[in-house]
Amino acid sequence: MYSLLKIIILSTLLQIYSFADDYVVISNKKMQNLSIEQIKEIYLKQLNSINNLEIIPLNLGTKNSLRKKFQERVLHMDLIQLKSYWKKQHSVDKRPPLNIKSAASVKAFVKKINGAIGYINANDVDDSVKILYRWNDNEYAIIANHSMKKLSLKQIKAIFLKELTILDGIKFKPINAEPKTSLRMNFEDKILKTTSEKSKLHLHQYYKSQTNIKTYVKKFKGGIGYIDAKNIDNSIKVLYKWKE
Repeated sequence: MYSLLKIIILSTLLQIYSFADDYVVISNKKMQNLSIEQIKEIYLKQLNSINNLEIIPLNLGTKNSLRKKFQERVLHMDLIQLKSYWKKQHSVDKRPPLNIKSAASVKAFVKKINGAIGYINANDVDDSVKILYRWNDNEYAIIANHSMKKLSLKQIKAIFLKELTILDGIKFKPINAEPKTSLRMNFEDKILKTTSEKSKLHLHQYYKSQTNIKTYVKKFKGGIGYIDAKNIDNSIKVLYKWKE
C-alpha cells in the first residue's frame, strides 16, 4: 500500500513538473479547432465570429505575467505596440478583449459561455475545457548529423517543406516531433510560419521521443530534426536555436 502511494505521488509530481512551464489557450469543448493565426486575429478583433458563433476573447489583468507571455508569444506584440494598435482601433469603435481577474475565472467563463476563449497555465487544465494551442518558455534547437554543413534558416525551412531535398550530394532526411506537442507547434509557428506551409508537414514521419529524434539524426548523414535545447549533447550538430 505504501509503495503504491509513493508511485501515485511520484506520478503526480512528474505530471506537474512536465507542464510547469507550459501555457495554453483554451475554449469550451464545443469550439472547433483554431489555428494560431485565427487566435491572433480573434484577440486583435479582426475575426469576430466563426460559423455564426460570436467569439469572445478573454485577457488576464494588465499586470499578470502570463498576459505578457501571451502577448509576446501569440500576438507577437509588446505593450507599446498593443497600446498603439488599440488607440487606432478605438477610432473605428473596436475595443480590446475583456479583462478577467484570475485564471480560475477565465476557465469558469470559458466552460460556461460558447465562443469564449482564454489562456491559462497548463497546470490548471482539466477535462472541462478544450486546448486550442500550447506554448512554453523553453529554448529549442534544430539539430543534424555532424557531417551536415552549416545551413541557413531559409534552407532549413525549405528542407522541411521538401523544397530542398539534396545539397552537395547529401540527401536530406527530416524528422518531426509528435503532432500537437508544444515542440511541434512551436516549430511550425516559429520556423514554418504560415498555415499553408504547416499543412505539408504530414509528408514527414515523426517520433514521440526526443531521444529517438537524436538517434535518428545521428544515424543518417542527412538527418535533421528539432528538440528542446536542454537535450543537446556532443553527439549532434546544432544548426539553429530559437526561444519562445
